[in-house]
Amino acid sequence: MIRIYLDTCCYNRPFDDKSQVTIQLESNAKLFIQKEISNESYQLVWSFILDYENKFNPHKEQQKNIQRWENKAVFYCKPSEEIAEKATEIEAHGIHKNDAIHILVQ
Repeated sequence: MIRIYLDTCCYNRPFDDKSQVTIQLESNAKLFIQKEISNESYQLVWSFILDYENKFNPHKEQQKNIQRWENKAVFYCKPSEEIAEKATEIEAHGIHKNDAIHILVQ
Protein backbone atom coordinates (compact mmCIF):
# COMPACT_ATOMS: atom_id res chain seq x y z
CA MET A 1 0.00 0.00 0.00
CA ILE A 2 1.14 3.53 -0.73
CA ARG A 3 2.08 5.61 2.30
CA ILE A 4 1.76 9.32 1.57
CA TYR A 5 2.86 12.49 3.33
CA LEU A 6 1.55 15.92 2.35
CA ASP A 7 3.01 19.21 3.49
CA THR A 8 0.95 22.11 4.78
CA CYS A 9 0.68 23.75 1.35
CA CYS A 10 -1.03 20.63 -0.01
CA TYR A 11 -3.67 20.73 2.70
CA ASN A 12 -4.33 24.41 2.02
CA ARG A 13 -4.42 24.18 -1.79
CA PRO A 14 -8.12 23.26 -2.16
CA PHE A 15 -9.00 26.47 -0.28
CA ASP A 16 -7.01 28.70 -2.67
CA ASP A 17 -8.42 30.85 -5.48
CA LYS A 18 -8.83 28.55 -8.46
CA SER A 19 -8.71 31.24 -11.14
CA GLN A 20 -5.32 29.89 -12.28
CA VAL A 21 -5.22 26.55 -14.08
CA THR A 22 -2.26 25.26 -12.06
CA ILE A 23 -4.12 25.89 -8.81
CA GLN A 24 -7.18 24.09 -10.20
CA LEU A 25 -5.07 21.09 -11.19
CA GLU A 26 -3.21 20.98 -7.87
CA SER A 27 -6.51 21.26 -5.97
CA ASN A 28 -8.01 18.41 -7.98
CA ALA A 29 -4.93 16.28 -7.34
CA LYS A 30 -5.17 16.94 -3.60
CA LEU A 31 -8.88 16.12 -3.57
CA PHE A 32 -8.15 12.86 -5.43
CA ILE A 33 -5.49 11.96 -2.86
CA GLN A 34 -7.94 12.76 -0.04
CA LYS A 35 -10.47 10.41 -1.61
CA GLU A 36 -7.89 7.64 -1.87
CA ILE A 37 -6.93 8.13 1.78
CA SER A 38 -10.58 7.99 2.80
CA ASN A 39 -11.02 4.82 0.71
CA GLU A 40 -7.93 3.40 2.46
CA SER A 41 -6.08 3.01 -0.83
CA TYR A 42 -3.31 5.24 0.56
CA GLN A 43 -1.98 5.40 4.10
CA LEU A 44 -1.58 8.92 5.46
CA VAL A 45 1.46 10.06 7.44
CA TRP A 46 1.11 13.05 9.77
CA SER A 47 3.81 14.98 11.60
CA PHE A 48 4.49 17.42 14.38
CA ILE A 49 5.47 20.10 11.85
CA LEU A 50 2.00 19.90 10.29
CA ASP A 51 0.48 20.49 13.73
CA TYR A 52 2.85 23.38 14.32
CA GLU A 53 2.26 25.11 10.97
CA ASN A 54 -1.48 24.55 10.99
CA LYS A 55 -1.93 26.23 14.36
CA PHE A 56 -0.82 29.47 12.68
CA ASN A 57 -3.42 29.19 9.91
CA PRO A 58 -5.37 32.47 10.16
CA HIS A 59 -8.50 30.83 8.71
CA LYS A 60 -9.93 28.94 11.68
CA GLU A 61 -12.41 26.86 9.66
CA GLN A 62 -9.64 25.74 7.28
CA GLN A 63 -7.43 25.02 10.29
CA LYS A 64 -10.10 22.71 11.74
CA ASN A 65 -10.67 20.96 8.40
CA ILE A 66 -6.95 20.36 7.94
CA GLN A 67 -6.44 19.14 11.51
CA ARG A 68 -9.16 16.49 11.03
CA TRP A 69 -6.86 14.69 8.61
CA GLU A 70 -4.59 13.78 11.51
CA ASN A 71 -7.28 11.32 12.64
CA LYS A 72 -6.93 9.46 9.34
CA ALA A 73 -3.17 9.08 9.67
CA VAL A 74 -1.74 5.61 10.23
CA PHE A 75 1.62 6.99 11.27
CA TYR A 76 2.64 10.08 13.27
CA CYS A 77 6.18 11.44 13.02
CA LYS A 78 7.32 12.90 16.34
CA PRO A 79 10.14 15.42 16.73
CA SER A 80 13.59 14.00 17.32
CA GLU A 81 17.17 15.16 17.67
CA GLU A 82 18.02 13.36 14.43
CA ILE A 83 15.38 15.31 12.49
CA ALA A 84 16.50 18.59 14.08
CA GLU A 85 20.16 17.94 13.20
CA LYS A 86 19.46 16.89 9.62
CA ALA A 87 17.06 19.83 9.13
CA THR A 88 19.82 22.20 10.22
CA GLU A 89 22.15 20.63 7.64
CA ILE A 90 19.55 21.01 4.89
CA GLU A 91 18.80 24.57 5.99
CA ALA A 92 22.46 25.43 5.38
CA HIS A 93 21.74 24.82 1.66
CA GLY A 94 19.07 27.51 1.55
CA ILE A 95 15.98 25.45 2.41
CA HIS A 96 13.66 26.90 5.05
CA LYS A 97 13.84 24.91 8.31
CA ASN A 98 10.17 23.84 8.27
CA ASP A 99 10.49 22.68 4.66
CA ALA A 100 13.59 20.72 5.61
CA ILE A 101 11.61 19.02 8.36
CA HIS A 102 8.86 18.09 5.88
CA ILE A 103 11.53 16.50 3.68
CA LEU A 104 12.71 14.36 6.59
CA VAL A 105 9.34 13.03 7.74
CA GLN A 106 9.16 9.31 7.14
